[in-house]
Order: sequence, then C-alpha cells, then structure tokens
Amino acid sequence: MHATKGNGKLARRIGVFDLLVQPGIICRGAASPGCLDCCFAISKQNSLRSVLLSRLDNLEETLRPDFVDRMIDWILASGVEVMSPHHAGDFWGQQYVDDWGEIARRLPSKRFFTFTKSLDLDLTPLNLDNFVLIKSEGGKRDYKIDRGTDDYSRVIQDKKDKEAGEHFCPDKGGKKPEKKKVCGKTCTYCMEGGHQVRVVFLEKKKGWNGHRLFPKSLSKEIADRICLATGKIEQLNARSA
Repeated sequence: MHATKGNGKLARRIGVFDLLVQPGIICRGAASPGCLDCCFAISKQNSLRSVLLSRLDNLEETLRPDFVDRMIDWILASGVEVMSPHHAGDFWGQQYVDDWGEIARRLPSKRFFTFTKSLDLDLTPLNLDNFVLIKSEGGKRDYKIDRGTDDYSRVIQDKKDKEAGEHFCPDKGGKKPEKKKVCGKTCTYCMEGGHQVRVVFLEKKKGWNGHRLFPKSLSKEIADRICLATGKIEQLNARSA
C-alpha cells in the first residue's frame, strides 16, 4: 500500500491515498470539456513511472477482500488525524464507496474528506459526522449538484468568477504563495465539517500534457496489471448495476 503522510501540498497530519486515473472506469465521472482538460493527476501519471506504479499498487489494494482492515491498520499505525483519499482517482464503484464508509465508521475519532465526480453512485454510506464529501463540478453529472445545500467544488478561470460565500483553495490569507504547506496547517476549511463547503480552484495554465494516460514505454507486465485490475472493476460494477 502506498498511502502517504501528506504530499507536496498537504500537511503530514493528513493521510493521502491516490489511485490510477482512468476516465470512464476509475474516474467514472470525468468529462471533456471539463476536468480532463486541466488534470494535473494525469500529467504526473504519464510522465513519472514511480507515480504510475504507486497508484496501480493502490488500485490493486482496493480489490483485496481485506482492503478495509489493511487501510484501518495503516491509518492507525501512521498516526494521521485526517484521511483524504483520491487526490488522484475517484470512487470506482459501489463496493468501494461502501468500503470507505465502513473505514470511517470504524474510526470515529479520525476525520475524512474527499472530492468526487462519481455522482451516479449511492454516496449515502459516506453521510457520516466524520466524513466531508465534496461534490466536484466539471464532470458528467454536474446537474446532480445542488449549490444551495451540497458541499461542492469547482474550477474557475479568473478570480473575478468567485461567487459570494465561496472559498479559494489554496487559502494564502491574501498573501503571495509561500513555500510552506497550507492545507491542514493554516487552512482546515474542507476537512472540519459543521459548515457548507463551497471551494473554488483557479484553473492552471498547464495541466494534462497530451492525451496519453500512461507513459509511452509501458511494459507488458504493467499493461497486463492495469487491464486485470480495471477488468475486475468492470465485472464488479456490472454485478452491482
């Protein structure tokens, strides 16, 4: 398992669990035009072999019958206070949604937050006091998001597009960007709960570098692993449809 304590943007008190990015299967709600046109997660995946392998390992982990127990063990052993799955990837199916609901229920003292475009799934197992589920615009099913009541996020092209009551991420406190991490340190807006989350991101000028999901020099072994894992996901989802 390649869960980490923080990353380049998140503080070490936050656990991160990323998955392979594959539109239509893992990122089942991804769309173009939309999130795919500015996806940094894909640009890292198709240029860094280490990122690809760690995300593939994690995807295979989610298919294990003991995934819930193994994830709980990692969270407890790591000492993280907050767990945030899917800064890359998304809920690939109902079984996987149910798994995270069970993980959060069994760890009531930990907080969880994540963003999702998998709005065709039953997300009610995540309606928990310690789980903040943020519905992301820019996908296939934006019509399912109620900005009046749902926790939501969206990408804007200009700071002037921010609406009253929305919160910029990252929150620099009006200052110029700093080297220190913000998420989980100076800002806990998305993870604390108790209020409606209305977060906006400013679109980056550079995102997905091309239309490849994976590196050009993908070995047959890795390609076979990807096909096997995604094939199992399609079978599981077909059974639960």
